[in-house]
Amino acid sequence: MDKIVIIELNAEAKKLYSLNEPSQKSVDKECALRDNNNGKSPNGKIEDFISNVHLNKRVIWVGDTKDEGYTVSIDSIVYLPNPNDPDDLDFFHTKNVSGTGGSTGIVTAIVKNDKRLVSKQDIYTVNFSIYENGLFPKCFHIDPKLAGNP
Repeated sequence: MDKIVIIELNAEAKKLYSLNEPSQKSVDKECALRDNNNGKSPNGKIEDFISNVHLNKRVIWVGDTKDEGYTVSIDSIVYLPNPNDPDDLDFFHTKNVSGTGGSTGIVTAIVKNDKRLVSKQDIYTVNFSIYENGLFPKCFHIDPKLAGNP
């Protein structure tokens, strides 16, 4: 069984792009996540969306929008350590996983093969940009979660 997890960020790109200095609440409201591994949010909030990922397997983040003339590029994935949890672990081999760049960039990372990650949750940051007609990116971020599975 191929356990590659693809996490898709869907953004209301035109609406977000038109906002000047939007609050995080506004950004969260205009974004949605889904994945190919039954990821979900128990309360519908993007910051509580959990993707179940697998040890030593690839995770791919992609951006999408239905708004014509706009694209969503995933710029980077950044690990956010929990200072209150001495057992907090990074799911990836680097704290900042860079994307492929450009107006349709994606990020690919491999989850560490560390059994201590099983049943752990990790809050991380998805940095993304919205481009209008392939130019003039505006940057945003969201902070969902990963859960480790064997």
